[in-house]
Amino acid sequence: MLLKGFQQTILQRNSNYLSVVIRSKSTKSIISNCLARRTKLLRRITSSQSILQCRKNHNDAPNEVRLPALTDDAPVMWPSFFKTLSNFIQCNFVIKPYMDNDFNLPDFLDGTKQALSVVSSALAREDYDSIQDLVDKETLAKIKQKISTLTAEQKQLIEIHKDDVYLTFPYQVGIMFDNDDKANQRFVEIMVIFHSLRGLKRMRAENKEPPLNMGLLPEYQKLMFICNYRFIREYTKGVESSWTVNLINHFMPVNLSK
Repeated sequence: MLLKGFQQTILQRNSNYLSVVIRSKSTKSIISNCLARRTKLLRRITSSQSILQCRKNHNDAPNEVRLPALTDDAPVMWPSFFKTLSNFIQCNFVIKPYMDNDFNLPDFLDGTKQALSVVSSALAREDYDSIQDLVDKETLAKIKQKISTLTAEQKQLIEIHKDDVYLTFPYQVGIMFDNDDKANQRFVEIMVIFHSLRGLKRMRAENKEPPLNMGLLPEYQKLMFICNYRFIREYTKGVESSWTVNLINHFMPVNLSK
């Protein structure tokens, strides 16, 4: 009704204006024909059938595939000022001098990026046997259960390439002691956050860089993934140990904004 009233108002104003300015019979005939064609065009554009067809075409667009969070753990995206300060103290004044003289945070973070690439690739292929020594048994079972509910397209989104990671930082460093145990067990846990953009390596190979506001652009939002991995290592005296993963979560920031 609103469109029809708008249409009639436009046509009436055009007719009144033209009848005042143009008086000749032949010119009126030409204008009349023009108005008739315009009326026909307006009716065609504003018809309910045309509107329904536009809506149908929009609804028929393929739905983009999104990856749901792999666990129910609280997603972490950004560093905390106080935790960052604590991390610096723990790494430089506790871990390095008293537990591991060779510990170096930048080297550690570089190694975690490689671990992310290996573990995520195996998870995407559901090749759990290949990462049994890298991921805690309970954590692996939890992730395996979630992945079994995903579609084939969603599983493909789990894999993260090392060169697609553009931001890596330690969110929290924790040192745990068990003084009641005769062995005086000591453990170090480090939660690491990875921000990745699918296809970033290819973009940079083409001398392109994503815009700073890519998080606000739909064409980039569907390519952005954040991964939370927590690494643990035992530092008990006389025990040989290596870093393993005891928490894994992948999620898309765009899903958190809904």
